[in-house]
Amino acid sequence: MVKFNLESGGGNGTLVGVSPQGELLVRALEYSEPSFNNMDIADTAYNFFKPKAGQRFVITGISADANRNVGANGASTLFYETDSDNSTTPSKILYQFDIAKNTSKVLVGLLTITTIGTYLNGKTDDDDVLATVMGYYVNA
Repeated sequence: MVKFNLESGGGNGTLVGVSPQGELLVRALEYSEPSFNNMDIADTAYNFFKPKAGQRFVITGISADANRNVGANGASTLFYETDSDNSTTPSKILYQFDIAKNTSKVLVGLLTITTIGTYLNGKTDDDDVLATVMGYYVNA
């Protein structure tokens, strides 16, 4: 067996990863973990991910479904960083979109990194929006 190191082309000495199964990592760093909330009360904070010491969260996807309870004007839906799990005040808005009654919005292929030490929350101005945020933690 011949051992060698494969470095990135950026000149910073970063080594290319190999999975425990021996796969050269040419995909996302980690597998996504989902977090679901039924946002069934308007203007209420719903926490999707809490901060972890020395780590940042990477959003890889968002799925939102507006059910039959959403009004005729749809629901304005917001995903944001904030300083607590029950805060409705964003420190940074990550994604905001309107979603019509009985429709879905799916955002995939995202690689949005959050600020270290922040909570990832969501809220809507109408009920019910069923939302799943997917992603993983990386070292800061």
